[in-house]
Amino acid sequence: MVQSLRDEKLPNIRVVRSTKEASAFWELSHVGDPASSKEEYALQQKAFRCCKNAGAARSHLLRGSMMNLILIAALQTPVQPPLNAMELPLASVSTEEAVGHLIDEQPVIRLKNAPHNFFLGGILLDVIVGKTGEVLWAVAVPDTYEKKIPAETVNEAESAVHRLRFNPFRSHGLSVPARFQWYVMVLPPELKPSRHVPVPEVRNWRSVKISLKRVGCFGTCPAYQVVIRGDGSVFYVGRAYVDVIGQKSGSITKEKIAELITIFRQADFFSMNRTYGGCGTDAPDVFVSVEIEGRVKEVADCMGEWYGMPHSVLQVEQAIDRVSGAENWIKPNPGINLPGFLR
Repeated sequence: MVQSLRDEKLPNIRVVRSTKEASAFWELSHVGDPASSKEEYALQQKAFRCCKNAGAARSHLLRGSMMNLILIAALQTPVQPPLNAMELPLASVSTEEAVGHLIDEQPVIRLKNAPHNFFLGGILLDVIVGKTGEVLWAVAVPDTYEKKIPAETVNEAESAVHRLRFNPFRSHGLSVPARFQWYVMVLPPELKPSRHVPVPEVRNWRSVKISLKRVGCFGTCPAYQVVIRGDGSVFYVGRAYVDVIGQKSGSITKEKIAELITIFRQADFFSMNRTYGGCGTDAPDVFVSVEIEGRVKEVADCMGEWYGMPHSVLQVEQAIDRVSGAENWIKPNPGINLPGFLR
């Protein structure tokens, strides 16, 4: 069927799979001839946005006099990328590089009824991004995720990645389509703090000390520590799998330190548990501490999000990397939501 479409030189078709209730979702992109009117093109773009419950392994709608289209809904697996994407010269990039182009926050999915410390892993997706950074194709890779993850959750992951926006990928000075794999974590519900402990007010900025330490894993997880003091000084030690091994120092403004304190406050950091997860395993354990006016709070993130750790703790970790400037000394990006064995 696909080959016959090529032979007939029909308009390019972009097919995107949806797994929910064995349905197919697609979007059509029409490459019309110069004689096509703007009205006809607009009608074609609005028509046949989706079709559910096709009821057959494959169905097609013969082109009408106005539409000049053939619609294919492929409900089989594995699903192939869209024809117009396959015909493009695609740049193959790593997940880490793709994260560096991401504009939005990485999506995660939480299952309401999943128990804490119930390892679900996540969903690996095959992704194609167009020249302008829009996602053209995002489909879960079969047999790469736990069978206990519901089909509607897989569908939710695909939809979430479809909504992402990326800065364009470039090659030889030109924007190019790119293909990569993306990982969406499937997590249990967040554990809400049992009591509220406010972040202390800063009276003496020299009393402030913020530390982030990543101890690495048995693989290639970055291992380093960064310390920020209230006078703006920054101290960094890189230990393994980072761009800079050894010591570095720098400085940031008081406004940047105040920004971090605000992020700690928004995260309700002093209310968090002492530890999330089981530390000392093959996992990229992270230890975050903040001292203000003699009061100290430390949180151990040992794959914590899979044990109900609130997402705001991860946002604190990423903010420390960003504001301190440590992310300039680190590679790959430690903010990526990948388990240790995929980093």
